[in-house]
Amino acid sequence: MLKPSYIKEAREKKGLTIYDVASRLRLNPSIIKNIEEGVDLTGVYASYEISYKKSIYKLLGIKIHKSKKKIYYMDNGLQILMILYFIIFFSFSIMTITYYLISNFSNNQTSKLFINNYREDDLMILFRSITKKSELDIIDSRKFLEILYYDQKKYTNTYFYIQLKPNTQSYYKIYFMRDGTEKFGQLNYRNSLLVDKKKEFLIDISDTSSIDFLIFNNAKYKLRDDFRYYLKNFDIKSLYNLK
Repeated sequence: MLKPSYIKEAREKKGLTIYDVASRLRLNPSIIKNIEEGVDLTGVYASYEISYKKSIYKLLGIKIHKSKKKIYYMDNGLQILMILYFIIFFSFSIMTITYYLISNFSNNQTSKLFINNYREDDLMILFRSITKKSELDIIDSRKFLEILYYDQKKYTNTYFYIQLKPNTQSYYKIYFMRDGTEKFGQLNYRNSLLVDKKKEFLIDISDTSSIDFLIFNNAKYKLRDDFRYYLKNFDIKSLYNLK
């Protein structure tokens, strides 16, 4: 690494002032001054200190020998550490989200089927041991049909659709009975649920009070109240029985 005094000597040999260098490089004169005096830059300038020095070296005609380039290797090492940090942070975030989803859908039959399919996965075994029961009252298909009412019938579709109210969110889990697969997801006003009604499936909804309306078999249904329930194993075909 070059001594700061060497930069100053090179500048003075060219007959340039700090302000001349700052003007040509379009930098704040205090940056040039600090670099010459060996004072570490702070704030946003610290991230560009190496780049500033390279620009100064080039302007003053200072040649960097191979032995003096080790400073850049240290910077590359820092970049590698930052990349590893973000990989670990991203992995931890995924684990946290997965745990949250499973926690919200714990202690029901379809969740157990999901976890059993991944019995050999150590992470899934860990999640299974720390899942907790939802604090909301659990209702089944019969109870859910009691709080639903027919709104109108003017749709032409072959799907099951759930629309949430603005500024609300909920989580769902679908268990497809034919192939035994499951699907998890988050719902909000801009992210609705759309599933082919020809498929046979059971669905869990973490908070029924967030539902604005349902569409099934060309008809629209709404809820009679805004009580918060945890809907468990709802068979959509039971909507055929709703009058």
